[in-house]
Amino acid sequence: SQPLPRYALRPRKTRSTASDGSAAPKTGERITVSINAGSKGNYIGNTSGSFRIIDPKQDIGKAEVKVNGGKACPYTGKSIEPGGEGEPGLELVMKNKTLSNRLEKGTDYEILGYYNNINKGKGVILLRGKGKYRGVRTVRFSIRASNWGEINKGITYNKKETASSSPSSDRR
Repeated sequence: SQPLPRYALRPRKTRSTASDGSAAPKTGERITVSINAGSKGNYIGNTSGSFRIIDPKQDIGKAEVKVNGGKACPYTGKSIEPGGEGEPGLELVMKNKTLSNRLEKGTDYEILGYYNNINKGKGVILLRGKGKYRGVRTVRFSIRASNWGEINKGITYNKKETASSSPSSDRR
């Protein structure tokens, strides 16, 4: 007994009617797909899943996304959370042939989480559509290394001693 491979669950062809001759599901409807692989051969067993049909115009995965105006976020040593208060900006825009619609956090989408968002490199934001928008989206953003002065704010130097962030005691 082996589980069905993931590719076996992907539809091979889009149909405008269901296999029983009824009309295809409409946008917003929820459908359940069941697969029975039988009990003979390499694949056996059953699986099913529930899906909501969404209009591509309402799929958050189709939105154009800009983090920090398209620039890399500076390294701070702390968690960087674009879209949060006092953090780099996060802008989502849905476009079609004639219109452009800016999505609002809390109304049109929500932030589910941030990952790899402290050190330099690539951070990730996980978003989910809300209200009339559906779907989930991962967005990658860059965190750049800061220059020495930005990293070491508040550290003082003098000629006789090494760098310190607090006054040192007299050494004899």
